[in-house]
Amino acid sequence: MPPDLEIQIKRLAREKNKEVFLRKCFDFVALRNSGKRYEFITEFGKVFESRLEKIWRDKNYAPSTATTFLLRTMLVKSGKFKNHEIKQKMTLNWFIIPHQYLQVKISKNKTIFLDPWAYKFGVPFGKYARGIQAGKLFVIKK
Repeated sequence: MPPDLEIQIKRLAREKNKEVFLRKCFDFVALRNSGKRYEFITEFGKVFESRLEKIWRDKNYAPSTATTFLLRTMLVKSGKFKNHEIKQKMTLNWFIIPHQYLQVKISKNKTIFLDPWAYKFGVPFGKYARGIQAGKLFVIKK
């Protein structure tokens, strides 16, 4: 694991409240990368990238697979979440483009959907892009 990622996880993990910690990690990942909605066409190889070091170093375009992988890693490595509490989910944006998001169990009766990739397109914390509800076509400045 990249040392600066470990430092970031430890810094965020100081938060005692599990849901607040989750939100802080989500914000960190969601606001980290730049990119345009259809950049996956020219950066298609990044969809299959699974090397954490490479995903972490690249602050340009990151597909949904990379952002969810990074977020999941942060949550599990913090010790606040177990791997079985995080489910990787798939959907189709505009009914044709495969898209990945997470479903995280916060407590016995509460789960939260996380889609850090879609946040910059207007999909809020707790929701995920799907179908025609896939957010704005262009990046919304936050």
